[in-house]
Amino acid sequence: MNNNQNNIVKSRYTKKAARTKAKEIRKKYNQEVHGRYYYLIKGFMISVLVSVPLFFIIALAMQVTDFPEEYMPPALLTAVLISIVIAAFYATAAAKTNGWFNGTLIGFFYMLILIIIRWGVEGRISFNKDVLTMLLAGLLIGSICGMAGLNLGEHVRNLSHRKNNIKIK
Repeated sequence: MNNNQNNIVKSRYTKKAARTKAKEIRKKYNQEVHGRYYYLIKGFMISVLVSVPLFFIIALAMQVTDFPEEYMPPALLTAVLISIVIAAFYATAAAKTNGWFNGTLIGFFYMLILIIIRWGVEGRISFNKDVLTMLLAGLLIGSICGMAGLNLGEHVRNLSHRKNNIKIK
């Protein structure tokens, strides 16, 4: 085998090794570390951890200032929606699939649990416009933020791969 043929053989093996390495990187990238339910539960827990301090801040504002009681329901709904936004962003960015569906599930279950707690505190079960507003707001905000979280997560992952000079097709 002459030197030219030897270089061709080496180049074939080098190209094959590079293709194999690229396949391994793609496989590792596409492989989920945890399942969908893990991210949904973790997102739900994050929403609880975000909303509890927000509730305490609102309660403190009511005690310290002359915060009108008529603004209490919108303030609480805003705090709840902020926590749903954060949870939906996290859960869908980490799960990498079904952004609107995962966000909707987080919004629905979070609002459902809040409604059940509300019914327990009130001592009665009632379906009124407040309950319907809470459910619809949770579903809508969850689904919108789920889609946004999925796209933002994909954008962040692409930026980090560009930074590391890894091309993924």
